[in-house]
Amino acid sequence: MLTCRMNPLVLFEDQGWTRFEPLLAWRSLPELVLGRHSLLARCERQAGSKATGLLVRSWMREVAAERSSLAVNAALPPDALLVNARWLGSPVNPSSRAPLVGRGRDGVAWICCDAGLASRISAEVLLSPSALDAALKDVPVVEAEGDWLCGPWDLVARLGDALRSEWRAGDAGHAFPLPPFVHVANSDQIHVGPSCVFQGPCVVDASEGPIFIDEQVHVGAFAVIEGPCFIGPRSRINAHAWLHGANRIGPVCKIGGEIDGCVFQGHSNKQHAGFLGHSYVASWVNLGAGTSNSDLKNTYGSVRVRVGGEEVDTRCQFFGAIIADHAKTGINTAIPTGAALGFASMAAGGGLIPKSLPAFAWLTERGLAQGDPWRLVEVAEKVMARRRMSMTKAERALFLRPPV
Repeated sequence: MLTCRMNPLVLFEDQGWTRFEPLLAWRSLPELVLGRHSLLARCERQAGSKATGLLVRSWMREVAAERSSLAVNAALPPDALLVNARWLGSPVNPSSRAPLVGRGRDGVAWICCDAGLASRISAEVLLSPSALDAALKDVPVVEAEGDWLCGPWDLVARLGDALRSEWRAGDAGHAFPLPPFVHVANSDQIHVGPSCVFQGPCVVDASEGPIFIDEQVHVGAFAVIEGPCFIGPRSRINAHAWLHGANRIGPVCKIGGEIDGCVFQGHSNKQHAGFLGHSYVASWVNLGAGTSNSDLKNTYGSVRVRVGGEEVDTRCQFFGAIIADHAKTGINTAIPTGAALGFASMAAGGGLIPKSLPAFAWLTERGLAQGDPWRLVEVAEKVMARRRMSMTKAERALFLRPPV
């Protein structure tokens, strides 16, 4: 537990947010998920208290406030504890007294404020390394041990361990007797929520890690679900689907084909045959029939990804794709290793697509063009309406905001 856990807890973004593009075009960094929970929820569990606020990019303020119901970019309480949303955490020295800063290998991990320090800190300061160094001048520093998230590939690579560590013995159990045609392995590591439906013979195998199936999940006949795995509420696993290698799906996703080691943020579809491996899929994504990706280079070398305007070495042998919100692919789309599909991009025409598509890209057999954001936002609103959800004014304004 963090020593300052009773102080007002505020999560913040730092300059490292750029490494998570294009996933952060339509959300704040604390909304990203690792295991069952968002980074915000994970930090709250680590701190032992609920967050009171967020400090994020200015253009994300209204949407972040709507989605979190927290104070966003507000003046800090004099005794605030600020925690970097990318930091996975380690205990603070029990003798710590504010003001105090914990620095780790990738930046400032946490800040315990007093009134003077709180008055010097803002979202803009935290997003500027030079401004932050100036604000923290002469503040005592201790080492903040613990791991950091340096890009979407870390959220994928750490998924299996996160799902295993989140499991508690009390999670085991079924809300109703499972049909006899459901083959279960390692039942004390399986949770099945209420109002789930198993359509026919299928396998739920927790031999390699826990399986948490939330409420109102529909599992089609001959599906195979291998742990560790989380399937969020009101998701659908289609007939003959094969989920293996640690997956996090939902809420409200439709999944088919072979899925290996993927994160689906929620409200996204990959319904049809095809392979998707070691990828992070944001919300409101639709992958057309036959869409498949590569998650391993022919050289078996480290995968490189283009994010934030530069190519980054993920240091991962297996990594597939980053697929941003509202992105879509047409039938028989082939996604190369280490691809990044931008916000509201569309790839149609089939065949191998470029490794990087910018926001609003419109790729067809005629080549790459810029899509019309006004037309694309209308499509996005129709997609959301099909799930009985509406885009808010703040979300619409953010959608139409020119890419950073």
